[in-house]
Order: sequence, then structure tokens, then C-alpha cells
Amino acid sequence: MPSVSKAQQNLMGMVHKYKEEGGKASPKVKKIAKGMSGKAAKDFASTKTKSLPKHVKESFDKRLDEALFSEKRSPIEIKPENEGKFTKKAKAAGSSVQAYANKVLNAPEGEYPPATRKQANFAKNAKHFKHK
Repeated sequence: MPSVSKAQQNLMGMVHKYKEEGGKASPKVKKIAKGMSGKAAKDFASTKTKSLPKHVKESFDKRLDEALFSEKRSPIEIKPENEGKFTKKAKAAGSSVQAYANKVLNAPEGEYPPATRKQANFAKNAKHFKHK
């Protein structure tokens, strides 16, 4: 999807550079980069700016959400055979998902299998996802 203004193209250039090279970036750039694929950032950043206006009236956040979530697939995919496994483990332990995730992540290394630790980390992070 091409940028619709010079300001958007400039911002996406910063996002693309941050995704490619890492390093220092503003919190806004980091937040956008976190929810955007490298290809999408590159598409926005590579827009030619000659005929673009400096700014547009339409909300940038709205257009960004459309670009990120317009694809048929969700940006986060869980294999069907793994769906609900961590929740079952938490219920078997008599805990909520978040409480069990804390228990697993705070336990010494090796007390839980690596797969369970990964699931716990995902559960902690998923709490902050924007669920649609």
C-alpha cells in the first residue's frame, strides 16, 4: 500500500530503517514497527513523494490499522494443534493463564520445558495485544 502523504512516507521510512537495522527510534516508530511487517513498511517507505501532499486530513492511525488488518490472515498465527494447550496446563495447575504464566517464567530455568516457557511468554505478551 503506498503512502498518501510526504509525512506518512517519511515516518514509514523511519519505521523501515528501524525494522532493518534496529538501533534508536522514537516510541511512536517502535510502536508502529512492532505491529507492521517489514514488507508493509518497505511498501509505504518506497512511495515516490513528488506528487504527494505534505499532509492529509484522514487519520493516519485509521489508514495504518486498515493496512495492518486488511489481510485475510491475522498477523499472529497459532498452529491449530497448539491452540489452547497453555490454557489447559494452567487449568490443570488450578491457576488462571496469567498466574500460571508468571509461575512458569519466574521458576528456575529447566523446571519447565522450553515449549511451556515459550507459551508462557506468549501468554504474557498476548495480554497486551489489540484483540478485534
